[in-house]
Amino acid sequence: MDKSLRILHLSDFHLNGDKLKQAEHVLEYMIKALSEINMEKGIDVIIFSGDFLEKGGEGFQHDILSGLNVFKEKVLTR
Repeated sequence: MDKSLRILHLSDFHLNGDKLKQAEHVLEYMIKALSEINMEKGIDVIIFSGDFLEKGGEGFQHDILSGLNVFKEKVLTR
């Protein structure tokens, strides 16, 4: 019986609203890879340590809440 804890550690997305279209393919690949890992081995805990947004929401006109909502939509809920 495997009693190990599987931890996924992510860091420093630096999501930028001005370059969101460019990041879409990277996000798609990451989400697909994470889904495969989760189905194959399982993920027990996800830790995100680092910057969600680039330079305090610069690419979101410094509207941090708007940027975090985009991060939630594009990354977390998927």
